[in-house]
Amino acid sequence: MDRSFSPAGLIAAIVLLLVLAAGALYGCPQYSVYSGRMRGQAELAQAQGNRMALVAQATAENDAAVQRAEAASRRVEGWVKAAKEGCAALGRTESPAKQQCEDMLIKDNLTFSVAHEGGQGVTLIIGSPANVSVPAAKAGD
Repeated sequence: MDRSFSPAGLIAAIVLLLVLAAGALYGCPQYSVYSGRMRGQAELAQAQGNRMALVAQATAENDAAVQRAEAASRRVEGWVKAAKEGCAALGRTESPAKQQCEDMLIKDNLTFSVAHEGGQGVTLIIGSPANVSVPAAKAGD
């Protein structure tokens, strides 16, 4: 067998190599652009998913906070009602004794709630309002 190359076969091989080289020179940058676009779309989709998860978590935390506040309000209303009933049962119906009795019972319930719930109790200020003015003692008294 004669293994000589014909000029037509050699030209066909060179043309084929040139076409493949031209395709590679055109295709590689196009693929880089396509790949970058796909990577950007994937990152955008992930960011949107993360945002949706954060919004859902914030909504759930907000709903939980509202429910905790409503439960705390109901609990305080129950304490006040129980304190009034307890003081009435003890016969403390006069204004100063009644208020002291109610304040003491509400403070006891608040202390129990904070101890029972691990510091998640309701913060209450029991006693005189902050805007009550107390007369100053005279220098000579």
